[in-house]
Amino acid sequence: MTKLSFPIALLCAATVSWSCTEARTADLKPPTPVKVQAVGTFSANNGLRYSATIRPATEMELAFKNGGFVDSIAYASGRLIDKGDVVAKGAVLARVRQADFEHRVDQVNSQLLDARSALESSKGKLADNQARLERAEQDFRRAEKLFDLQSLTKANYDSARAEYESARAKVESAEADVMSAQSRIRGAEASVADARLALQDTAITAPMSGTILERRIELGSLVSAGKSSFVLADTHTVKAVFGVPDLEIRTVQPGMTLEVTSEAVPEQKFSGRITSVSPAADEKSRIFETEVTIANPKGVLRPGMIATIVVGNTSSTEKFAAVPLSAIVRSKDSSETYAVFVVDMVDRQPVSRLRNVKLGDAFGNMIVVKDGLKIGENVITIGATLVHDGGPVQIVP
Repeated sequence: MTKLSFPIALLCAATVSWSCTEARTADLKPPTPVKVQAVGTFSANNGLRYSATIRPATEMELAFKNGGFVDSIAYASGRLIDKGDVVAKGAVLARVRQADFEHRVDQVNSQLLDARSALESSKGKLADNQARLERAEQDFRRAEKLFDLQSLTKANYDSARAEYESARAKVESAEADVMSAQSRIRGAEASVADARLALQDTAITAPMSGTILERRIELGSLVSAGKSSFVLADTHTVKAVFGVPDLEIRTVQPGMTLEVTSEAVPEQKFSGRITSVSPAADEKSRIFETEVTIANPKGVLRPGMIATIVVGNTSSTEKFAAVPLSAIVRSKDSSETYAVFVVDMVDRQPVSRLRNVKLGDAFGNMIVVKDGLKIGENVITIGATLVHDGGPVQIVP
């Protein structure tokens, strides 16, 4: 070896040694901060779960029978009644201007008085004509006898007969006038009744006690007859409406008692009874609309809430492991399988271990793990996407 080769070799050795040290230093990455949670238990029943929508048991649209300008709207708590207000049966909710309808009542009342006056006049004429007819008939009968005995001239006989026929015609005419006046009275009475009813119908009256879901009119607005002005609902009883697929329709029958829950009313369960199952499936979705009627005396369940209904065996339960949805990651084996990172201890240092799992149903932000985990194991819930299999982690509170 020459003198020059040894220093060069020494320099090369030092360079290699420094490179290895640098590589080992680069591999020593700091632990990844993560949050963990122990695998808990979840009780899942054996029934089928359906999502339902809460609707009022009775809902109706209220409209004016006669159009007009809205003259008044009822008040509640110092303001015009509106959605959410509770009203009692018989309460007047709104009125249209009454002046036009009151004028109509006055008109038909006047017509009725005229018809009654005409009837009295016709009856008086009828009485006079009937008396005249009686006298004319007596004179004509006497003239007939005298004419038969040839004791009366033909001219006098014809005169008596003409007077009798004239009197009878006047009676018939007077009777027709009486009938006409009576008909006018009946028509006028009907008009009065209609006008009074129209006057009453200037108001919208609550047909039942309930809650106003919507008000569609304002003071001074012009409304037409039959146009919806209020939507009123009775929420003392509500319906949970859900769809059942045709393959499961045999599991629901009218009269069945089901348990209803809602995340909007946590820790409270309701009992309802199936009161309606659609006889035909929807053509597009192929589901049968089913209604469960629920007593709601305190108004806890409100229209529009989402509820959950379990159909099937709810008495027996089975325990499953459950973890937060944030703990679930994709498996390295397949894009269609899932995994979690379990925290393991290696030389007193926590490390992450990727483990494949079989998932079940999701409930809120939790998901059931049917296989791959044990109750009590710690899984990474925050930071699961930042760690790798076998990597060091730092558990933070």
